[in-house]
Amino acid sequence: MPGLALALVAAIAPGAGARAAGKPGARANASNADVNRSSKLLDRGFRQLYDLDFHGARAEFRSYEQSSPADPLAQAALAASYLYEQFNARGVLTSQFFLDDEKLLRGVDGSPAQNRNEPF
Repeated sequence: MPGLALALVAAIAPGAGARAAGKPGARANASNADVNRSSKLLDRGFRQLYDLDFHGARAEFRSYEQSSPADPLAQAALAASYLYEQFNARGVLTSQFFLDDEKLLRGVDGSPAQNRNEPF
């Protein structure tokens, strides 16, 4: 349950719920709302990666980065989106890649200089 672990980490992060300070019980509710929103951003982003919607995933990960700037998971997720987009462009995410022993053992066709994903 990575989402739960992330939610727990975000809940104890410094400044969580700071805008609700001074109201009894309100700080915990604000923290929980922030954690739920952050968790949903990551969940939606990873779901979009699974659906090969790389641009949509990056939008969710950037929103997560804005809501949790100290969390390095945002940058790791963004990097993963570029990597998986490159894998998809090279056919690595298809069953044909894994069914072809020659291709599986040799690797993808082409060279790194043939990169079609400039941010990668």
